[in-house]
Parts: sequence; structure tokens; C-alpha cells
Amino acid sequence: MLDYETEILDATSKLGYKRSDILHSALKMYLDVNTDLKEKLAVELYKEGKASLGKASEIADISYEEMKELLVNNKVPIRRGPASLKEMKNRAKELAEILS
Repeated sequence: MLDYETEILDATSKLGYKRSDILHSALKMYLDVNTDLKEKLAVELYKEGKASLGKASEIADISYEEMKELLVNNKVPIRRGPASLKEMKNRAKELAEILS
């Protein structure tokens, strides 16, 4: 961050504003005018497992179906839940073993 940006944030803090609120608002405004970046971030966060399909579509500000299409277009596999009850039980058992 540049010195004057730090000074502005410090000054807003002295005026009673929270730094996190200022940064959140600034990021939101920046992403609102850079829709391409919003979509790229959503794809990346989904790919890293840091966002669900629903959360990624919210970040990109597009529908659930549009997000699935965006992932396919970016060659990102769509994560699906277990295919059967047996598979779900096996996964739960594996997780229980990991956590114990």
C-alpha cells in the first residue's frame, strides 16, 4: 500500500470509521465496475475449494446455472456430492477416522 493510502486509512480511523469497513467498501466498489475480475475471482475461489458453487455465483453476481457454465468454460470440474448413501457413509467414516 502506498504511503498516502495508509495516511488516508489512518485519518479515517481517527474520524471513527473502521479500516475494515473502508477496505470492504472500496473492494466492493472496485469489483462492481470490474465484472470480469469478479468472475475470475469466483472461479479461482471455487477451484481452490474456498467457495461453494452457490457462494461462487454470489461472488460473480451471476445465477447458479451461469456459474456452472463459467466453470465448464474455464475447464474447472464441478464438485458434486456423494452419488449414493453408501458413498456418503464411507466418506463420513473416513472423516471420522481423520478427526479421531
